[in-house]
Amino acid sequence: MKNLFPKKRDVLIASTTSASMILTPTAFAEATYTPPIILKLIAKLLTVFWYAGLLLLVYAVISLIIALKNEDAESKVNAVTQISISIVLITLSGTVQTLLNAAGVSGSVT
Repeated sequence: MKNLFPKKRDVLIASTTSASMILTPTAFAEATYTPPIILKLIAKLLTVFWYAGLLLLVYAVISLIIALKNEDAESKVNAVTQISISIVLITLSGTVQTLLNAAGVSGSVT
């Protein structure tokens, strides 16, 4: 069986795409009421992203320390990229909450 995600970039693209499909409002929905089950689903998804970002941050910092010790330029770039992605994943919850508030959606996902 083939590996579905041979690169970390593919995993990030797949998770971002799935999150954007869930959070994208439909064109015909004019009401600002969002069922509580949807808000709970979004909250759980964002919690998973937060924990994944935290784990990635720990891994990336360790990788950066090792790369600095070995003076490996490519590993340094990869570690800094992973750190920036982990920061985005950790702060995604606040960003989504701000977007939902701006759209007039009642309720909280945090």
